[in-house]
Amino acid sequence: QGLRTHSTLPIDVDVYNSAMSVTDWKGKIGALSVIDSSGIDVTRNLVPDLSADIGLVWDVTFQKQPGNVHEMTCNNSVSGINQCSVNTLQDSSVLNGDFKLQTIWPHEYVSDTTQMYDTSNVRWNSNAQTLKTELESITDANGDKVFGLVTVSR
Repeated sequence: QGLRTHSTLPIDVDVYNSAMSVTDWKGKIGALSVIDSSGIDVTRNLVPDLSADIGLVWDVTFQKQPGNVHEMTCNNSVSGINQCSVNTLQDSSVLNGDFKLQTIWPHEYVSDTTQMYDTSNVRWNSNAQTLKTELESITDANGDKVFGLVTVSR
């Protein structure tokens, strides 16, 4: 697969209106044809140490983008003393598709008669509530939850 290059996306970084800036980022990145726009998280904060630097730190997370997203770049050729850099905090995963979870119920130490139970296909990027609901819906002939009551976090 070749590099996918997109023209410059001018982002409004209005210092006084963070909500507008975040919305602008999400809208422009989400408009790219290769991006799942429903899975973009953008936050904007002041730099952590104002005694060393002055400016903003942007975090852009692609939640629903399988594979590796090419690193973003920034334009340091803007006139004045503007500086920017891009740091990749985590390269994306190559995961895609569905998975199943299985368990034997009841445990072999409790009963000589055990049975294998498994979930239906679960999407690789399902949220915690979807997985919790799926696990807790699987019951044996007596109505007992074979996975029990679970807590799922992502």
